[in-house]
Amino acid sequence: MPLITTNGTIRETTGIIRIATPEDYPWIRRIWEKIFTTDKQYLDTIFAEVFPYCKSYIYVENNEVLSVASLLPMQLHSPQTDS
Repeated sequence: MPLITTNGTIRETTGIIRIATPEDYPWIRRIWEKIFTTDKQYLDTIFAEVFPYCKSYIYVENNEVLSVASLLPMQLHSPQTDS
């Protein structure tokens, strides 16, 4: 499977994409710390209150989680359609 790297080059990879499990949370947390914030209290809240409801997909290569995409189920309500 080809992979486009952050500098725009393309290389072949043997990685896989799979659904994350709670055992993957430390890897995911490291990614969040690197990309979003190192605020421990914020991350503790996200992983305790939000992640249990998410479906996260991770890209794993050489037993290392390199990327994550998380989907949070939502239901939108509109005052015009809600009765």
